[in-house]
Amino acid sequence: MEYNFFIDKRTEGLLYLNFPANDKEFQTRRSSNNGRSWHDIKFLNHNNSESSQSVQFKFHLHDAKAVPNHFEMIDIQYQDHVTALTPFITFDGGHSWKVAAKTKSNIILLNHGSVLLSVDKDTNSINYSFDEATTWLSYKLFSNNPKVLYIGRLSNNDLKAVIVSRDSTTKKIKFTTLDFSRIFNLDCNMSHYREWYLPTSNGFCYKGLKIKMRTRHSNILCMDKLVNHIKTIEKCSCVPDDFGCTFRYKPNADICVPDDVSIKKPDPKKCAGEPNEVIHLPG
Repeated sequence: MEYNFFIDKRTEGLLYLNFPANDKEFQTRRSSNNGRSWHDIKFLNHNNSESSQSVQFKFHLHDAKAVPNHFEMIDIQYQDHVTALTPFITFDGGHSWKVAAKTKSNIILLNHGSVLLSVDKDTNSINYSFDEATTWLSYKLFSNNPKVLYIGRLSNNDLKAVIVSRDSTTKKIKFTTLDFSRIFNLDCNMSHYREWYLPTSNGFCYKGLKIKMRTRHSNILCMDKLVNHIKTIEKCSCVPDDFGCTFRYKPNADICVPDDVSIKKPDPKKCAGEPNEVIHLPG
């Protein structure tokens, strides 16, 4: 089922909505204050330059299990095309989204936040990235363009993935295991992390709090084993836009005013003609 509204349950106040751009197209916008204000999303190319493209996320393709739970600043959404999916990945809580290599499967993030992995659109190769989707590498793994049935992490504590595919000729099911552990033989230490503030609709402050994150430098091949990537939560000055309006009220500048549309009472409906059935009441 396709729908045009998405609630990010991992981040308070974060919503996405597909707004009509014209008679035929929609454009995804973002709110970080529970829908009080909506903003255009910043989309990035592979080299981190800003893109001017208009994107509509297909929220029904979102996979909540694609990213480990303790990487709450990372998420993956998709734009659907006829022959493949175009993934977009955020590493800053939805403020900016980076385009990834087209795929026939969903993208997964392996444990320790080190490897992004997907199956290429021709399904014979896998695509993987070690540097937050800036550089993508490809490796031919299959032949005969198999149908990808599943891709996921093999467990919750290693760098292994499993791909389930069906051969296009023999129709046989194949389980393929990938192991990236030999590439990452170093645990991250504090010098391997960078610190940054989580962006919101009004800069970095939301409801009087500013969150400082700590994440791995993307160019360092180490295993990020931090369970909590929030370093500090600092106090800051809140603004009226941080707080939504109650039911039947709408925002107007710094205050909430009655919503004239929602408070109108509908006219009572009248029955047309006589009923055809006889209703028997007890007693």
